[in-house]
Amino acid sequence: MLTFSESRQRTLNTPDEIAAYLGETVRSMQEDGPFKSGDEVAITSRSGLPPEIGVGDVGIMLCDLPN
Repeated sequence: MLTFSESRQRTLNTPDEIAAYLGETVRSMQEDGPFKSGDEVAITSRSGLPPEIGVGDVGIMLCDLPN
């Protein structure tokens, strides 16, 4: 579960503005997150993970692909 609240409002009118906002948000989350790219982790509980996200000892990888 993820719970968050934001106290600001922005209107994004173009795809470029939306992409810039999402990129900024993800970079901020990566910098503040407990894990860095390439860190090994152990999944201790699979509860809440649907089979199409992780199977057995396979972890979840998020990546930013061009285009």
